[in-house]
Amino acid sequence: MAHTRCAQRRHERSRQTPTRLLQVQPFEPSPKVYLRQAAEIPADARYSTLSHCWGQYMPVKLERSTLQAFLGGIDVDSLPLTFQQAIVLTRSLGIEYIWIDSLCIIQDDDQDWANECTRMTSVYMNSFVNIGANAASDSRGGLFQRRSWKSVNPLSVRLTYIPTNWYRKPVVLWPNPEGGNLLDHAPLGDRGWVVQERLLAPRTVHFLKHKVVWECDECQASETDVAGQLESTSFSKRTYLAVPVAPSNGSAGRTTQFLDIWSDIVRFYSAGKLSVATDKLVAISGVAKYMFENRQDDRSLKYYAGLWSCNFEIQLTWSASYFSVGSRSRTYVAPSWSWASYNGEVLFP
Repeated sequence: MAHTRCAQRRHERSRQTPTRLLQVQPFEPSPKVYLRQAAEIPADARYSTLSHCWGQYMPVKLERSTLQAFLGGIDVDSLPLTFQQAIVLTRSLGIEYIWIDSLCIIQDDDQDWANECTRMTSVYMNSFVNIGANAASDSRGGLFQRRSWKSVNPLSVRLTYIPTNWYRKPVVLWPNPEGGNLLDHAPLGDRGWVVQERLLAPRTVHFLKHKVVWECDECQASETDVAGQLESTSFSKRTYLAVPVAPSNGSAGRTTQFLDIWSDIVRFYSAGKLSVATDKLVAISGVAKYMFENRQDDRSLKYYAGLWSCNFEIQLTWSASYFSVGSRSRTYVAPSWSWASYNGEVLFP
């Protein structure tokens, strides 16, 4: 692996096999995937994960009544298009297993859901690649979008007048139909859970409407941008968990950087949407756990409903963003002093 940061993460992470994975079979006329339990999965098995929008369409999901049937095999053709294409991509990459939340967590079992939420950090961090169905608003949208060849090919033109201080080379025009911050403004970018999935996964391949984007700890790259490098987005994965959370510049500096990283993550996360309001703290708990485990210089650090014990009083002065219209949660989500009790984008001083 050529990327230094990516290789470092691979060596440092502790391996924990997911409770369940879907085993992808070789291509065949009537393909199936098989739900496998942890005891059946090799400890070193590679697997992909899928980030997707649930929407209102979810015809197939793991429930107590379907568990035995899933163990016996699921016809790929019976699954929504996004799942089908994620399975095809996984097999094409030579990966044998895939983790899809609605097919690997028992949806009508509260205890199983609670258990799997505590393992979410491990599920994404130990994956080989995360697949982002960014352009699809539900599981019917798929990964592979129809697009014009013009959206992925540059147009080379020659200027009739070139100032003397310019290089006499062709000017290349690259289309950017999504505009700036294309990852953030796609349907998947509005989903609260995706912040955690995007941060914790070692690498993500984003399938947008007009292009494919690669994101890892080392870089962001696009098939349509000059030199392959993606324009900066408002939320760059490598800016946050890819940097050390405990730099060697003194205790005060470590605390400041730690809280700066957390406040930026919360700002972006709080602007997202959750279909279940009470998931507000759960859907970011994996990131909090990761940051806590990497803050080795301060083992007295505590986490209280989205706030950290260091400089706690400053974090209490969070405020609603000027650019978002939000409201207090009608159901209990978190204490009133926590930003998690507010539905909308929040800022820290």
